[in-house]
Amino acid sequence: MAGFCVVDGAGELTANDAKATGDMQLRYRGLDFEVVDKLSGEATGTAERVKSMVADWVVKDWNPMPGQEMRQGVIDYERDPEKFLFNYMVKSLTSGIKTSVTKE
Repeated sequence: MAGFCVVDGAGELTANDAKATGDMQLRYRGLDFEVVDKLSGEATGTAERVKSMVADWVVKDWNPMPGQEMRQGVIDYERDPEKFLFNYMVKSLTSGIKTSVTKE
């Protein structure tokens, strides 16, 4: 289950019919989550526990981490012309969020 506080965010995004690019800064704290089974909604299985441990290792809990500079997220997404515009917007922003929260 995800639990965190987004304090603020800002960024720049340029998009056309083929690709979205840009950057974003997402200031957050206390990012903590666990992987759950799709059917039961529980995190009791070994696979879910292992995936949660890996996710905790890959994902930063804070941006910025104490004593460090803010990590910049990079927006870089190629549009699937078969999908709606809303999908393009969400996937573009998600690409920036992923690079903001993961360890380098």
